[in-house]
Amino acid sequence: MALTEIPINLTAFTTTEPPTNITTDPLELLNEIISVPNELVGGLLAFGILITLFVIMYYALSDKTPSGDFLYSDLRAMGIAFSIVSIVGSVLVQVGFIQNFVAVAFMSMAFLVTNISILTIDNKE
Repeated sequence: MALTEIPINLTAFTTTEPPTNITTDPLELLNEIISVPNELVGGLLAFGILITLFVIMYYALSDKTPSGDFLYSDLRAMGIAFSIVSIVGSVLVQVGFIQNFVAVAFMSMAFLVTNISILTIDNKE
């Protein structure tokens, strides 16, 4: 059995108009790539990016990693991860990828707290 006639309603395609707000400027497109997700998460995109990087780096550097490549203690792994994340965050702010410097300041403060706790707790042994 072959189909001889397939009815298709094409009236919806006759009334469509092309969008008028398409930008072709590369800088404006790059700004929209960042601003639209940042608006969707309520301005917490920078925190999400930096905390995700921190968790991945802490897991890779900690002694609880199954691969066992680095085997740093918990505080030292946190200190290294916070330092690298704060450096990456400050570069992202300088480039203009994120506009929320509070997230970078939070990561830098956490880096300082872990360094103080490394100096006071780990060096007593």
